[in-house]
Amino acid sequence: MPRACSSTASPPAESERLNTSKGEWLSFLQSFPYSETKMKKKGRRSKRAIRRFPRLLEGTEAAALEKLLWNKPEFQARVQPDKYTIDFVFSLRYSQPLQRYRSLRHIIFGPAFKSWEGSFRSAYSHLRYGDKALDQSMANNLHRLFNQGVRLWLQAAWSLKGIRKTSNEKPSRRTELATFDKEAPIKSNQPDPRIAIWTANKQRQWLTAVRGIRQRLKSRAQCMQPAELRREIERMVPYKKFSAGLEKIAPEKHPTPQAFFTATWLSAKSMVDAMLAAELERKGFDPKRISVKTYLKEGKKLLTALSALPQPHRW
Repeated sequence: MPRACSSTASPPAESERLNTSKGEWLSFLQSFPYSETKMKKKGRRSKRAIRRFPRLLEGTEAAALEKLLWNKPEFQARVQPDKYTIDFVFSLRYSQPLQRYRSLRHIIFGPAFKSWEGSFRSAYSHLRYGDKALDQSMANNLHRLFNQGVRLWLQAAWSLKGIRKTSNEKPSRRTELATFDKEAPIKSNQPDPRIAIWTANKQRQWLTAVRGIRQRLKSRAQCMQPAELRREIERMVPYKKFSAGLEKIAPEKHPTPQAFFTATWLSAKSMVDAMLAAELERKGFDPKRISVKTYLKEGKKLLTALSALPQPHRW
């Protein structure tokens, strides 16, 4: 799947933000000329001058470093077939004036460069851009980039020589672009396509199982012991998911498995939808914000589109 070069990992702990080992810092500090610091006199005795690490950067020096290093990032898009990834890479090349300041170059690109990586990761994880977190804002803009990239690729493909622009047998380029714009809009509160496909597949799988359970056990479910009935249900569908769905849809609290077989108002489809809603909640999704019906509609549409994909030729 597409990824940006910036990390979206969770914020590092305070002690890990610099992410630099003691040895790296020692190597870093030893690369500078030593400065001497004298200790205050204690009574009649005075400590010898000791050699300490270089002083810390002052705010004005850090500001100068920031200004000299920053410039418009270079953008690259790399498709890596061996890793099945698309990399969006933004690179900062240090500017020409910075080449004249060896110390500033060494601070960033010297042995302690890992500390900068930790600082930038930390900043990326907690900064905000307007009313959104920076990582979410960047993800939204990269989504627009990716969307338009796919559209331009589709347009170029339908512009190849030999492809009819209008045909009674095949859709035209204009039609295909219009279809893409309709089917791939970028707007808020859209169902996650991967969850949508999972929901559609699970509904088909569980619906067959739940209908089979009701048909096979309806006549004797009331006579079965709870443990025995649970084992029979478990053979067809995960019992915890079955129980969670039943608790979600049944009017009484803590319903027994027998309630599914006696409730004439409860269809197998309603039961499966309740199981899906309970599972989505367990995974951290809110079915009240995006309903199970919406996930199913999107998932079935995606499965239909993907099933029509031609298989690649073997070279």
